[in-house]
Amino acid sequence: MGGRPVDILLADGVVLAIGTELDGADADVLDLGGRRFLPGLGDAHVHFTQWSFHRLTEELNAALGAAPHADAAADAVGRQARSAGDGGWIKAGGFRQSTWPEMPHKSQLDRAAPGMPVALTSQDGHSAWFSSAALAAIGMEHETGYLREWESWEALHALPEPSEAEMDRTIAAAVDAAVRRGVTHIQDFGTPDDIAGWRRRSTADTPLSFRVTSGVPQRQIDLAEEEGWKTGQVLDPHGRLMIGPLKLFSDGALGSRTAHCDHGYVGEPANTGMPLLGFDELKELLARAVRQGLEVAVHAIGDRANRTVLDAYEAVGVKGRIEHAQLIAPDDRARFARLGVTASVQPGHAVDDQDLVEKWWGDRIDTTYPLRSLLRSGSRLLFGSDAPVSPLDPWRAIAAAVHRTVDERPPWQPDETLDLDEAIAASAHSTLVEGQPADLVVLDADPQTLSPSDLANMPVAATMVAGHWSLPPHWA
Repeated sequence: MGGRPVDILLADGVVLAIGTELDGADADVLDLGGRRFLPGLGDAHVHFTQWSFHRLTEELNAALGAAPHADAAADAVGRQARSAGDGGWIKAGGFRQSTWPEMPHKSQLDRAAPGMPVALTSQDGHSAWFSSAALAAIGMEHETGYLREWESWEALHALPEPSEAEMDRTIAAAVDAAVRRGVTHIQDFGTPDDIAGWRRRSTADTPLSFRVTSGVPQRQIDLAEEEGWKTGQVLDPHGRLMIGPLKLFSDGALGSRTAHCDHGYVGEPANTGMPLLGFDELKELLARAVRQGLEVAVHAIGDRANRTVLDAYEAVGVKGRIEHAQLIAPDDRARFARLGVTASVQPGHAVDDQDLVEKWWGDRIDTTYPLRSLLRSGSRLLFGSDAPVSPLDPWRAIAAAVHRTVDERPPWQPDETLDLDEAIAASAHSTLVEGQPADLVVLDADPQTLSPSDLANMPVAATMVAGHWSLPPHWA
């Protein structure tokens, strides 16, 4: 991170050399003014379309997240409905049912916004809360309007789609916001339409501002076979859009109390969560994906879900990823490295969820978010945000991993912290070595000197993808 100034020589979007006193006599020279530069940063797990639209309702999202009970959340929706005044859809997200004393009901939204279709997504993305008008609009009947897991995703998928122009405009603004945080690559685990959308936005004349690896949802496994999609396949003329892994779900989430665990949730001894794929189903899907040339990324949060996924990878004899890996039994940690399974984790969740962990997982706190334990065992870590669950910002993930806090709260589980270089390595998308793509980020501060909150808000000076500035230097 420190050390003496060096030069970097680029050509045709590739790093030619890094060192001192390089021969750049025939090159255009940009003086960084002593600023530090790093490999471009990535987000290994994001739902980009959802995050793009989530940004449009930030005030309501914040009110939902802060609501102490369902009536308060419904009141926030009512205020939004009165200010909107046009009777259109209200779509937002961020409510935390797991912190409320009661379960939400569609009648509360009906009273707050009479006749208006309201569709709210939970903070963890595994639950949804619909008004009666919203349920009617998508042709769905439901007793309470509070839906979880597959049921909620089917309802959300049935919502009216924005026009292509609105979609592209909203996503373009979100891309710009991500680039301003030093992002040069995302692994997008979004909707079934995302691959087509990214292809539409990447034209011969207009390359994407960052690299996109677009995952294949489980529901598209037949389409992937028909189209011959393979992980790593390039889909655009600039080499910035690729097919990613097949995305599977093994269980639910902590906030919705559907993460599949060995023990019941505190106060709910009979509730061990919700397995979404069993061992045999996982094996079958893993084997099929391998035959089709697709790598696999499996969502697993609870300790039983993580063990089941590891068992399936071992039985089929393939490597892959586990997304989230939040609660892991000590005996299973070393298996990640032994089986070649990558832990794709979100350090921001560790600081966001600490109250939920203490409330619902109780004495299992020591087995949650074991980043240092996984790294010490030889496992490969990838950092992401799971946006919109957490903000799409690699610096927030880095700060959370290094300090186990991003604000004034004391470090949570400080024994599981990483050092700064380890955290940056888990966030970096590329490596700045000869022959590699010239993806980099230039900083306006020294990460080594910053407090947790300042590190989380690292000032980014410029971002480069393939030798071209996607965020031009502000001083040039």
